Amino acid sequence: MKAADGMFFELSVLFDTGADVSLFSPSVARLLGVDIEHGTRGFLSGLGGDLEVLVHRIPVWIGDDSRRIRVAFATREVPNILGRLDMLKDASWNFFDERYFAFRYGQKTV
Repeated sequence: MKAADGMFFELSVLFDTGADVSLFSPSVARLLGVDIEHGTRGFLSGLGGDLEVLVHRIPVWIGDDSRRIRVAFATREVPNILGRLDMLKDASWNFFDERYFAFRYGQKTV
């Protein structure tokens, strides 16, 4: 991802094919220079109960490819989750064992 200062940084996320939308913590929003309060307000429900979120479109990179995706930024710290909306529709993956997998995004394998 690209921080507000223009430097790229890696972000560890949970790859959750059951999640409708990607979910990031407010600390990630601060790194990106995103003022979460100007997003579209909503609520997500899951195992942890209800969670207030603010949705923004942000650029993300996988390898050399980038796209703008909708991300729900939580109002409190949460695990960062990569969901299906805008991101995983062009992706496929193969798990070889508990340690290795291939992730194909568009025409590239990463």
